Amino acid sequence: MENISQERAEELFNEFSDYIFKTAYVLTQSQILADDITQESLIRIYKHYHTYDKSKPIKPWIYKIVLNTFRELKRRQKWLIFKDFLPENEENEHVKFEDELIKKEIKKELLDAIRKLPSKNREVVILYYFEDFSLKEISEILSIPLGTCKSRLHYSIKKLNKSCKQNLLWIGGHSYET
Repeated sequence: MENISQERAEELFNEFSDYIFKTAYVLTQSQILADDITQESLIRIYKHYHTYDKSKPIKPWIYKIVLNTFRELKRRQKWLIFKDFLPENEENEHVKFEDELIKKEIKKELLDAIRKLPSKNREVVILYYFEDFSLKEISEILSIPLGTCKSRLHYSIKKLNKSCKQNLLWIGGHSYET
């Protein structure tokens, strides 16, 4: 743990370990791999803390480390696992059975469509819609120009709308604002 105090390391662990695990689990859908990625990411965060620009938010910097750790593991082990997670909406207890079946079918259709996107587009979709990063933050996390980030998101939405029979409105009605 170069250049990081024990106290700061503990603060980072307490504040972000659950977030790191959740993010890793979303990417892998495996508790074992998520544990490995969490542990490796925390080590990298501690080791490279001196490179963090304290004038910027820390969460995107941490996400970038988690994503890079995931990518490295993926390259090393040559496995392709993509998340099967969509945030659940609060649902009324008395939802009709048919409505539940329809929702499950739409969710499955959307997940299948997301899985078919090229990985560079999936990453932007995950970061924007599931992790709630701005396009500017995503461009920094992925080290790509803002315009590229916008075009990948636009392409992804267009592709998802085409793939999904219901021509679904994409999650949450996010705009393309940065």
